[in-house]
Amino acid sequence: MRVTIAMPSTGLFYAPGLAEPVVLELSALPPEEAARIQALVHDAKFLDRAAAPEALTRPMPDARQFTVTVEQADRSRTLHLAEPIADPALKALVGCLVEQVRALREKKRQ
Repeated sequence: MRVTIAMPSTGLFYAPGLAEPVVLELSALPPEEAARIQALVHDAKFLDRAAAPEALTRPMPDARQFTVTVEQADRSRTLHLAEPIADPALKALVGCLVEQVRALREKKRQ
C-alpha cells in the first residue's frame, strides 16, 4: 500500500516545504506503523468512499487542507479534506499521516 499526503493549504501562512506531497510506502515503514496505517485506512473505508466528500468537512478560513491518496493493488482513491474533519475515522487517519510526515522530516534533519 502507498499513501500520499499533501497540504495544499497549510493554515494561517503558506509553507512550501509543508505543502509538498509526501509518499509513504508502507512496506518501508516499521511493521507496527504500517499495520496502524492499514487499519486506519480500513476503518475509514477510504477506498470505498466517494471521491468528493465535501459533506464530510466544513472548511474554515485559513484551515489546513489535505489531499490524501491511497493506492492498494489495482485500487486508488484521492480525497480532498479540510479541517475540521468531521468524520472521526478520517480525522484519525489524517492525524496519523501527519505524525508520520513529521517523523520523516525530523529524521531527515538529523
